[in-house]
Amino acid sequence: MHDLALLDSAAWLLERLWSDGKRLKPRTVVAEFARHVHQELDLMLEAANCSQLRRNFADGRLLLVPEVHWDLCRDQVMVMQRMTGTPISQVTRLREAGLDIPKLARDGVEIFFTRCSVTVISMQTCIRATSW
Repeated sequence: MHDLALLDSAAWLLERLWSDGKRLKPRTVVAEFARHVHQELDLMLEAANCSQLRRNFADGRLLLVPEVHWDLCRDQVMVMQRMTGTPISQVTRLREAGLDIPKLARDGVEIFFTRCSVTVISMQTCIRATSW
């Protein structure tokens, strides 16, 4: 958090000392960045997202998502089920294991678009539920 304070101080100086400082609003940019950093570092939120992803792919046909161990999670600690496998970047090992790389690519695209469509539907439901 000291880094964010330093960024905010530098932005304050830019606003005061640079002719374009007020127009470019560097403190607003730093505040937005800080908001996103805090969200990304909230591991309870990340754990909730992981659990939702696990529910979305519960059939296990395309994607196995590790289970979150909620009783061990905190804002700065996220504990999940241990999973083993071959990283997607190790294509030679995947081929040696007999995986169909083009099918793996198609499955990856399906996972991506399934995740996107579920996210959009969830967002639309949230928006409808909160805008009365």
